[in-house]
This record gives sequence, C-alpha cells and structure tokens, in this order.
Amino acid sequence: MVMGFDERSSSPDIVMGVALGLRRMGCHVIDLGQNMVGVARLRTRARAGVVVTLRHAEMLNPDGTIYTKNLRGAAATDVYVSKGGEQEWQPAFTFHGFRYVELTGLEEPPQLGDVEGVVLGSDLESTGTFTCSDERLNQLQSNIAWGLRGNYLSIPTDCPQRDERMGWMADAQVFTPTAAFHADIAPFMTKWLEDVGDALFVLTQLWVGLTHLLDQRVNQLMEERGAGTELVAMADGATGDTAQHITAAFVARD
Repeated sequence: MVMGFDERSSSPDIVMGVALGLRRMGCHVIDLGQNMVGVARLRTRARAGVVVTLRHAEMLNPDGTIYTKNLRGAAATDVYVSKGGEQEWQPAFTFHGFRYVELTGLEEPPQLGDVEGVVLGSDLESTGTFTCSDERLNQLQSNIAWGLRGNYLSIPTDCPQRDERMGWMADAQVFTPTAAFHADIAPFMTKWLEDVGDALFVLTQLWVGLTHLLDQRVNQLMEERGAGTELVAMADGATGDTAQHITAAFVARD
C-alpha cells in the first residue's frame, strides 16, 4: 500500500528543530519553534528492534512535559520500530497539529537535527499578503496564514490536532472570507462542496430506504395492536435535492 495525498496537496516544507527541551528518564522533547500541521521526520541510529515513540503537542506544561489535555481522545502518537543502522522515517496515512515532539525509547539522547517537521497542506495559490510597522499585527497575519495552511488539508477542518478533524461546514463558512483574501480557494472549495453534495445524495438514499422500512413497521404495529390503537406516521419531505426528513409519531387512543 502506498500513501497518496490529495492532488492539490503541495510538496511539503520542512521546519527544523530550534531547541532541545526536557531530558529525563529517557524522555526528550524537541521544540520545532512553529505550530504546524504535518508529521515529524525522525533520523535515528538505533539498533534493530528498538521501539521509538513520538508524541505530538502544541504546548508544554510548566514542568517541560508536553501538554495533551486539549487533544481529548486523540493519541497524536506515532511508533517506529528500528531496523538498525542509520535510518530516516516519517509516518504515512496521518497528520498532526503540533509544535513539540516528545521522543521515548531511544538508547542515546537525540541531536537537534534528528527531528524535523514536515509541513502538509493543500496547494493554494497565494493571492494576497499583508505587512505593516506593527509587529503584533504582522504576527497575527502570520498566525492566520499558518492557520489557513493547517486547516486546508484536502478538506477544511476547524482543528487539526484533536479528535475532531472533520469537515465541519459552520467553521469553514466563518473563515472563508478571510481565506479568500489570502489564497485562490475556488478549486479547493468547489471540490469540497462536490464531496458534500455526494454525501447528501447518499444520505437521501438512506432516508428513502428508512421511509420504506418505517411504513412496513407502522403497518405491522397496526396489525398487532388492532383497531383499538391508532398509529399515525407523518413524513415531512424537504424540498430540493437534499435529504428527506422523516418524523414518525405514534398516537395511542383508548
């Protein structure tokens, strides 16, 4: 099996580590200096069979350990089993939102260049930039650009780090005007909305099937309970080509 990225995904940029943090009890934290979306690339000289665990986080606790409470149920963890000798490895079929990488399992302390951040994002043509004399606004602009890049990876997400990496439509429409100032998002949004339409078509077919099953069940209940009980089923069909909403109410009478 070979990993394949969306056809709009660009060639990744590389973020180099800027600092070695916590070093205790076989645990090492590397600071990449930039909150990013992608994966960590590991270089190691571990012997064969050594298991190296990489955990990802956006912040640190006061004691220098990685802060993971905001990840909720997301493990944000990659595991590499060394085959010996000098190796370079990065995971496939995943991505994380992170700035810090925690390494455990190494028999020797890592060097600063042993971990790189591989930035992933859809290939959006830049259409606008902004700079001014106030560095605070420039930093805000940088945050917006990195946020756009991180949350426009094949689909628009609202948070690429925790257990909610879904194409929520409310979050997307709030940010879309800002995104349009920064990049040509028309191809990206067109493809995504086609995906949304495809999903709605599937849901429509599902509801049609459920309606048929509901009718059968209503008839069965009426036969079982006899004339003393009236069962009323109401179907509310939505207009257009979207999903059909089905409401069933069962009213029992003496």
